[in-house]
Amino acid sequence: MATKHRIELFFKNSSDLRERVKFLRSNGFNAFNLVNKNQKDNIHEWVNCIQDELGSDDVDICAHYSLKYNKVPRKGIQEHSQLLKEFFDTTTADEILFVSGSGKKAPWNTLCALEAVGDHPNKKVAVAYNPYFPDQADQDKEDERLQQKINSNAVEKVYLQFGTDLVRLQKSLEMLDRKGVALAGSLFLPTAKLISQQKFRPWNGVFLSPEFLSGPDNAESIVLEMMKLYKKHDVEMLWEAPGIRNEKDLKIVTDLISKLERQDIVATKASSAEISE
Repeated sequence: MATKHRIELFFKNSSDLRERVKFLRSNGFNAFNLVNKNQKDNIHEWVNCIQDELGSDDVDICAHYSLKYNKVPRKGIQEHSQLLKEFFDTTTADEILFVSGSGKKAPWNTLCALEAVGDHPNKKVAVAYNPYFPDQADQDKEDERLQQKINSNAVEKVYLQFGTDLVRLQKSLEMLDRKGVALAGSLFLPTAKLISQQKFRPWNGVFLSPEFLSGPDNAESIVLEMMKLYKKHDVEMLWEAPGIRNEKDLKIVTDLISKLERQDIVATKASSAEISE
């Protein structure tokens, strides 16, 4: 089965968004993720914009829904749940990814959201999972929370956050293979810009090794190994930071995809040679 690639979109306005998806579509990408980083983000408008530009039948849109930013001021879980249901009733996105952020969980959290949308079977629901916590106690809590989410019977896909511990990634993929849900995995572009950003202003909940942060060459090697694991476990690949905005950014992605394909061909030939002997 061919690996599916998704692009997390970065843009300044609707016009920029239209140009970005046309550019990406012309290069063979038609699955997109819309992030929700602000209370003012107009996810409905962005989804409609993409579908208007590319057609709704030949595009796959995952809309992120931030439980931090989508709340009714000075109200509680019941009102927040109603707001979420209204979003589900009106959005034309193909998939909704609940995002609650790192740190201590608020009363209005992903488990509450899953309970609220349990009677909306026509929307594909996704949740996030971080397999890279250095502290095992923290990882155990994350694993337990993931199981609670899956037990809701509302989850169809799990998105793995980005990290660089390949042993933890392998272990988590083997565990997730037994859960009966679709998988998508995040990938960072191994650029000097991204590495510099993560060195001096690392993102909360993103765990990167000294080897990855040592430079683009080592970072690329790690990303390629992640891609191998993703492909082996039939995981969609979501290309995230620092974003694909132009031909230079796109070339980094397509070069990595080509390198993975070449490595697969070499491995297949070597395996065939061993069998023939």
